[in-house]
This record gives sequence, C-alpha cells and structure tokens, in this order.
Amino acid sequence: MSAGKGIDFLNLWRSGPIPNTTLSNGVNGAAAAACAGNGPLPGGESRGDLNVSGMPLQPCRSRIATGFHRDGYCRTGPHDMGAHTVCAEVTPEFLKYTRSRGNDLETPRGAFPGLRPGDAWCLCAGRWREAVDAGVVLPARVDATEISALRVASKEELASGRTMK
Repeated sequence: MSAGKGIDFLNLWRSGPIPNTTLSNGVNGAAAAACAGNGPLPGGESRGDLNVSGMPLQPCRSRIATGFHRDGYCRTGPHDMGAHTVCAEVTPEFLKYTRSRGNDLETPRGAFPGLRPGDAWCLCAGRWREAVDAGVVLPARVDATEISALRVASKEELASGRTMK
C-alpha cells in the first residue's frame, strides 16, 4: 500500500541497503565503514521530502548546522554515502560509543564546535543501527528522520531507540 506522496513503504523497505561502497579518501575509515552502503536509493534518488511517517520532513533542530547538506534537514542525496537520515539528540553514551568506533563527534575541528549531550544531529542510519544493536538507547525524532531510514529500522525502533526483536 502507498502512503504520503505515493511512496510504497513495503517496497522501499524491501529495497534494502545499497551494496557497500569503499571510500577512497581514507578519512575516518571506521566511521565510513559504519555509514557506507546506506546511501541514497538506487540511482541517487532520495525521498528527502518525507519523514518515516510519510509526512513532510521537519528540520532536525540543532545549535549546529546539521545534515549532509548542512541545511538542518536529515536528508540524503547522490553524494551522501553515509545516509545522514536519522535525527537524534545525542547522549553521553552515544558520543562515547561513536568515538570508540573511530568517529569523535565531541572534539571541535575547524568550524565544527563539537557535539554535546542533548544536541540534535543527523546521524548515519548505519551508525544509528550499530549503536542501538550494541545497547545504546538513542531515540530518533521521527518527524525529522527521512523515510529512507526505514531500510535499517522500523518506525517503532527509531522512535524508541531500541532494537525490537
């Protein structure tokens, strides 16, 4: 059945992740590995205008410009190999976890001031899934989480921040 603007949720879910992509820049390999393969839909197509409820995507309100395009929205596109589609308020546990996996989001670098617990941030869908599977409770803001995140989790899992097994 279709919802929203003609999106077939079942077929979107069945499309599964894009095969892993090896990034050649060598930067942050552990983070890239967690994010690679969850990029845009086949052909670079994005459903960036809809959230996981099939409604218009809301901004991931943050004190820092977030999203792959740094426009405040957790939407993907043809160049976003990490699928930065999950809006979540980061917790101390998540920040510790992602640092242990090679992606330090707390340390300021250049114009990036670093994240603090409570900051909203567009996360790679794969990293969100990996953290939740490791026991880190990290509820997503479903109104600001792009519909393509349904490839890694159900709406209920995203909302609760827990694996539903």
